[in-house]
Amino acid sequence: MVVATVSLFAYLTSCSESNDSHPTGKITVSMTDSIANYLAVNVDVKALRVHVTPADNLADNDSVSLDSSQWFELETHAGVYNLLDFSDGVDTLLAQGELPVGYVSQIRLILGENNSIVTLTDTFALNIPSGSTSGFKILVNQELTDVESLDLLFDFDAGKSVIVTGNGVFQLKPVLHLVEPENL
Repeated sequence: MVVATVSLFAYLTSCSESNDSHPTGKITVSMTDSIANYLAVNVDVKALRVHVTPADNLADNDSVSLDSSQWFELETHAGVYNLLDFSDGVDTLLAQGELPVGYVSQIRLILGENNSIVTLTDTFALNIPSGSTSGFKILVNQELTDVESLDLLFDFDAGKSVIVTGNGVFQLKPVLHLVEPENL
């Protein structure tokens, strides 16, 4: 079974405030993988978008006001990545940026059209049935602060993400999970 781990190392730093700015936290996204039954699993990463409710828009009772939530696109190192190049603890930086402190509900991984899989016999396109424009959801549900860092690790389960249809077409339906800190 192919298990690709997308690690999101998010560390937050307190940033100086200008007259009309708000505190921000810095976030970086990296990717890693493990052993697979394919020779290559290539994914075309285009963007990473983060859904944040800024701290000044959170209700007094710490509940999230969804009406004030915003999407932020990170500075992404777009390109085609062979997930199998990132095994045994090797990773690569995918994206980084500064976001307003607040509540992060999810991250969306936006993939392009140049996805493929290499088997022992051939190279096949990985079709994306849906989600190429809206992205693939990674649930986070954690608070970003300007006081402490937040380290997140994501599991990109390529074994469950690559599906072969009855007519031999390979489809990519990414299965992405947040790994809890105690399992790191």
